Amino acid sequence: RYFVTEDKKDGDLIRSTPHPDANNTNNSYDILNTPGGIHEFLVLNSTDMTFSWRPNCRSGELNAFDLFPNTEGIECHKRILNFISKERKTLFTLDLELQTWTWSSTYQVRLTSSQINLDALRVREAFCILRRMAVIPRIFMVAIPLVNILQL
Repeated sequence: RYFVTEDKKDGDLIRSTPHPDANNTNNSYDILNTPGGIHEFLVLNSTDMTFSWRPNCRSGELNAFDLFPNTEGIECHKRILNFISKERKTLFTLDLELQTWTWSSTYQVRLTSSQINLDALRVREAFCILRRMAVIPRIFMVAIPLVNILQL
């Protein structure tokens, strides 16, 4: 499976499960676009702190607009998916097994390994996450890609 974030106001978080034939081509771009693949869109429930994956793109966009606009900085380790809403300066943590989620402010510099799994990241990747979380001053920032893709 792949997870894709989109850095825009209604940029939903997509879970993509490629069709098995997608791996049989010589074009790596076919992974996410081969017919028969499944694209599902994250919808967070803020009442009971659960989430679901919906086949309707619009429900994912509306939910992203309300709760997690301008997402990026995606990372997954041991069935825990983390991503950041730049606009809200919020780190979202999803337990993919229990289908629950939490959030924390990125204004707090104090990070734990369970939040972003520093033990699983190289130093450069950790720096990139801190930069995206605005912990490191903006003058050190470089262009950040519009779409981030993570394979699980």
